[in-house]
Amino acid sequence: MKRIFIITIFSLLVAVTVWRFTCPALVRVRTNIMPGSPHLLILNPIRSAQASSVAHSLLEFLRSGDATATAKRFPLIGKRMVEENILPPIRSWVLEDVVADPKGGLNFEYLYSDASGSPGGYIWVYCIRGTDGAWTVRMFNRVS
Repeated sequence: MKRIFIITIFSLLVAVTVWRFTCPALVRVRTNIMPGSPHLLILNPIRSAQASSVAHSLLEFLRSGDATATAKRFPLIGKRMVEENILPPIRSWVLEDVVADPKGGLNFEYLYSDASGSPGGYIWVYCIRGTDGAWTVRMFNRVS
């Protein structure tokens, strides 16, 4: 009986550990529900960083202010959406959260400031994995 109990507890610990390590964030603690409030976010070091690299690449293009180059680099987004959301150019950003969706995509939430230096708002970048295994940006939403 004791052996079955130990095996059951060990199996549960392994299952919980595997589940936690497949999440994009290991620890997510918010002391306040207000956006931009201090919080603790520890990303999972085991997950591939390719998706966050692609999201960061989009933000670099948005910083440049070049809608044509951005639409060319991220064809799934569409030039019209880029043109509507590229101005004013962003200056800096901070990762607020990253959440996995049931379909396997990752939604990155960034707090940004625009070129004038004032707090700009939020940018959500949704990344998906293509059939070739490479990550790409499917869409983004900028809210001032």
